[in-house]
Amino acid sequence: MSTTSASSKIDFSYYAEIMRTLDKAPISAILIKESIIYYVNDRLVKLFHYSDKLELLGSKVEMLRPEKLRSKLRKRALRREKGIVQPNSYKSMALLGDGSYLPIQVDADRLEINQEGYTLAFISDISENFESSRTIGILESQFHDAVEYSPIATCVTKDRRIIMANLVYIDLFGYDTIDEIFGADTSIFHAPKDRGFIQDKITRREKGEFTVETYEAKGLHKDGAEFPIRVTAKRIDIEDGVGILAYIEKL
Repeated sequence: MSTTSASSKIDFSYYAEIMRTLDKAPISAILIKESIIYYVNDRLVKLFHYSDKLELLGSKVEMLRPEKLRSKLRKRALRREKGIVQPNSYKSMALLGDGSYLPIQVDADRLEINQEGYTLAFISDISENFESSRTIGILESQFHDAVEYSPIATCVTKDRRIIMANLVYIDLFGYDTIDEIFGADTSIFHAPKDRGFIQDKITRREKGEFTVETYEAKGLHKDGAEFPIRVTAKRIDIEDGVGILAYIEKL
């Protein structure tokens, strides 16, 4: 990525000591001001699947986040730099250099340099934690996070209608927000010729009858295009009854 326009305005000499300290940090670190990346350490470059710091320095930090999260996170960072109290620790989703997603833990705080506010953030890969919570389903809050930040397209349905879906799922089927699909019948995500046998599986699964957990079918994009998918679905108990937890992979 070209960094000419942004990086030419950055004088890194002021931050040499901070950089030397962060270079030795045992965690991925990034320094941001007004949405511009001023510094990243080697751990962050590796975590986000880039090969060199120069691919990131001087670029907009939004490039590291899925498009649908960018506006919210930009506002949060700018408020923090101005000294307005913001959440210091939160879970989010990263957009990696290869286009894939990664659930992350962000620990951020305001750092003042020469009387100017910056955001210093430490980033952790939490994909293994979410894989565990998907497998054993411990607490409701963990389950919700496991769905929302799963790197795999994930949804929860009840009575064949969407009640929860993550960003990867929304993107996979070509939608922009959860509002577009919340409460929608699951048939809108399946090619017409596959709807019959899929609905039969859902009905049998909700009743507790045996049905194959993993199967292949054709998904239906919002624009009408069909594409091959692999579905792994399980019956789960939810607060007000029985639901279906499904993971979708594009083949």
